[in-house]
Amino acid sequence: MILQRCNIRLSNYVSNNDTKSYRKVVNALIEGKTSSYELVKLIYGRTINSHGQSMIREALEGDVKQIAESSFLSAKNINITNKLIKEIYFSKKFLFFIFETFLKLQIINANVFRRINAKSSFVARVEKET
Repeated sequence: MILQRCNIRLSNYVSNNDTKSYRKVVNALIEGKTSSYELVKLIYGRTINSHGQSMIREALEGDVKQIAESSFLSAKNINITNKLIKEIYFSKKFLFFIFETFLKLQIINANVFRRINAKSSFVARVEKET
């Protein structure tokens, strides 16, 4: 990850890169906050208690200029990515809706077909009898 290349080693102390603390730090860096004293306040208390505040603060010190210059973490690209994720999510929901509707129509068609066949065979029997 880009943070690792910038010598920000927070991922060594959090369970994964999707934790609230990690996201808060990334968002703060995007907003231009670079002080490790400010960033450490965003870390979950248990993480600080487990590893010590000075250790976490050291992990948050790095060459943040690389982040600012990086096109991957620009706010614009994150917004575009979020929009794409939402579009994919709603497209997926729409596809599920279409598929569900299709299945319902198939069931309805099958029932109608059975009724038509039943009526046809009934009509055929009646005609045969008369």
